[in-house]
This record gives sequence, structure tokens and C-alpha cells, in this order.
Amino acid sequence: MRTAPRLAIGAITFALLAGAVLAVGAVLAWDKRQALFAFAQVAHRQLSQRVEQHDAHLTSLSALAQGSTPAPEEAIRQVAASIRQFYPRIVGIDVIAFEAGAARSTLSEALAPPVLEVARRATPAATLSLAGERLLLTKRAGADEARYHVLVLTIDPARLMALDQPVPVEAALGLSFEGHLLAAVGQGPQMTTRIFEAPLASRTQPLVLSLTSSIGWWTLPSSLQLAIMLALALLGGVLAERWMEASARAREAARVSARAKLDARLAHAGRINAMGEMASGIAHELTQPLTAILAQAQAGQRLMQRSEPDAALAGAAFEAVARNAKRAGDILAKLRSWISHGETTPEPVNLTDVAQDVAGLIRLNGLPPGVTLEVDVGAAAPFVLADRTQIEQVVFNLMRNALEAVEAHEGMRRVRLTVGAEEGRGVVRVEDSGPGLSAAARERLFEPFYTTKAQGMGLGLALCLTLVERFGGTLVADASDLGGAAFTARLPLVREAMA
Repeated sequence: MRTAPRLAIGAITFALLAGAVLAVGAVLAWDKRQALFAFAQVAHRQLSQRVEQHDAHLTSLSALAQGSTPAPEEAIRQVAASIRQFYPRIVGIDVIAFEAGAARSTLSEALAPPVLEVARRATPAATLSLAGERLLLTKRAGADEARYHVLVLTIDPARLMALDQPVPVEAALGLSFEGHLLAAVGQGPQMTTRIFEAPLASRTQPLVLSLTSSIGWWTLPSSLQLAIMLALALLGGVLAERWMEASARAREAARVSARAKLDARLAHAGRINAMGEMASGIAHELTQPLTAILAQAQAGQRLMQRSEPDAALAGAAFEAVARNAKRAGDILAKLRSWISHGETTPEPVNLTDVAQDVAGLIRLNGLPPGVTLEVDVGAAAPFVLADRTQIEQVVFNLMRNALEAVEAHEGMRRVRLTVGAEEGRGVVRVEDSGPGLSAAARERLFEPFYTTKAQGMGLGLALCLTLVERFGGTLVADASDLGGAAFTARLPLVREAMA
């Protein structure tokens, strides 16, 4: 088997292996993220239940504080001690009595300044605030503005985050309050992907639980998984190589068999096709001069049949007959030269003279009704190294195509013939205001026997391209600013051609 198919198989095998690794890694990462999301949901429910318990403790203490006057301090102490014993995250409980602006703690002899400050701002609705590294949950009990109690629970966020199950190694769980991170559990590296984030289910304690992870959209499969994928990829590569070898042998055998049967038929068809192309080319090339000879001869006859013949016009008509007859002879001579493998001898050709002669011939034959012919030859006459007869044939064919394009076109009917020089090349450009060329037609314009005309043979542009390229030139088609098509022939100027 050749090297190129083997390289292709190797590249495909590597691509399949890489794709499998990426796909498996993506699936593994998805599964891990889903597992972490489920863990975060469980932790969210557990912490939501815990903070709801804080509200229940405040309610119990509030009922005791308002149950009698004065408040049963011993009962409050017993309930507070029980709460702290069974709920270690609650590291402090204060019941502060306010009377005539003075504050007194029911459970301790001294009040911490942060606690007292928060207690003075307490409202009948439970309120959560941050004091250092602790959370303070406060609630005012009693409707008397001069005498009331404030209940304060001091909560340790780190103990609040002590879950029943450990946090996975590739994740970190965090608890936030008003944008501040209070506590985090888990020390996984590079926790950049946020898997879960939601506020706890509490109306009084606006805490937010989040879970981040180092697992992105892809994770590396295990060694066993990589080995299995590598083995499958290699097996697929071997099978593909065997199949390609068998297919190549079968195709080669079919080609040899078909070639043996078609060689004779192709050779015969090639000879017939060459004869047909030559005959079509001769007919196509002689059509223009013969048509011109007929038209000028008929015009001369009509001029001579007048009561007062116009000798000057008749002479011009017969001169055109002679010129086109010579042109037809030159065409036949060139075709005989091609058939006998003769070579055309280039000579300096004045493109301005060629353009004026062709334009004069077309005007003499008569323009279609409503068609305007513009000729712009400029001041300088560009000389190119070519065969004059063949260049005249190129310009004539392009002009005739342009006239046929605008003849049946509605609206403005203009044909423009421009001669000039640019970048060391002589330029002949023929433009029209016809319907233009479609993208499909532009791709095949210069193919032999391709035509967009109902009665066309499809040889004119192909022959024009051959003649222009014979002398080192180019022929291209593009859109014209007149609205139709434009054909531009460029030939090397005579000085560069002789250099």
C-alpha cells in the first residue's frame, strides 16, 4: 500500500482517538458535575433546615421572656443551656432586658459591645447581621416601648457548615452573607467552575450556599479507559487499511479492463472529433467575410441601379468587397498553415488601425436599429506583435457578439470599443449594455461548443481565446459599467515582445 493512504489512515485514526478521548472526557466531566450538583442540593436542604431551627429557638425564648413579669430568668437559662448543648453552632444566647433605655443581660453579667449595639437596633421581626466572624440573629419581644426584651443568637458559620458527609475532593462549599464569604469547606485546587448557587430557604436569614469545582467541561479519562480507546482505534485503523487495499486492487483491475476496451474507440472518436472541429472552425471563420462580401456587393448593385449612380459610395462598397475577399483568403491560408503545422509569423500591429477598420466595416454593413457604436482609440497608437488578420478576427467576433447582445435588449442600446495601453500591454475592450452574463455562463464562456445563443455554434469565443493566447495575451470577461458584458484582450506591446 502507498505511503499517502497510510498517512491518511494514520491521521484518521489519530483524529478518531482524539475525538473519543474528548467525548469520553466530556461525558465523565458531565457525570461528575451532576454528582456535585446533587451533593450541593442535599447540603442546601440540610443547612436550610438548620437555619429554620434558629427561628424556632427565637420563638421559644420570646415566649418565655413575655410569659410573665418579671421574666423567669431561671427558665430562660435552662432553655438556653439546652439549646447550646444540642446545637453547638449556636455559640452564644443573650436575653437583654431594656427598661427606660438601660440594658441588662438576663444570662450574663456583662454584654459584649457588638452584641449590645446590634440589640439596640432589633425589631419585632428576626434580623440577621454580621459581627466579626459571627452571625447575630436578633428579635425584639414585647410591645411596650419603655420595657422590652431583645433575644440574640450568636452563630458560628464554620460549625453551621459542618455537614453529615464530607465535601468531595474536587469541590469547595461556601456560605455567604451579603456578598461576604463566611465559611468554606473543601480544599480542592483551582475551584473555578461554579456548579451550584442558591439562597437558603429562610425568610429571616439571607444566606447563600455555593459549590465550586475544578472540573470544567472535560476531565482526563482513566488509564484503563485510555487503553481501551487506543486499542479500538488501532483495530479500526488496521481494518480500514485492509479495506482500502482491497478496494484499490479492485479499482485498478476495473480500470485496466475498461482501458483495453476503449482505447480503439477513443482513438477513432478523437480523429472524428478533430475533423468536425476543423470543419466547424472553417465555416465559422469564413462566415463573417463572406457575409460582408455579400452585403457590400448588394449595396454596390443598388447604388449602380440608381438613376444617378453615386460612384464614390459604389467604389467604397467594391473596395470593401475586395478587402473582405482578401480577408477570407487570408483566413483559409491560416487554416491551411495550421493543418500543415505551419507557423504564423508575428509582425507589429497597430491596434488603433485594427479597431478603426473593424468599426468602419461594421458601420458600413449597417448597425441594428437604435444601436449606438462608440469608438475610443485615444491619442497614442499601441503596437503589439501579432498577426493582423487574426487580431481583426478577434475584434470583429467580440463586436458582433456585443451587437447581437443589445439588438433585442430593451432600453439603452450601446456598444463601446476602447483601445489603449496599460502596464506594458496593449488593451482592446468591447462593452455592451445588453443583459450581461450569468455566473454559470461566465465559467464556461471560452469552452468549445458552449453557447448562450439559440443559433450559435459555440466556437467564436474559444477561437478568440486561442488566437490571443497564441501571441502571449489574455482574454477575460467581466461586467461593464454600461450594464452588460465586457471582454478585454491584452497583448504585450511590441517593444516588450521583441526584447
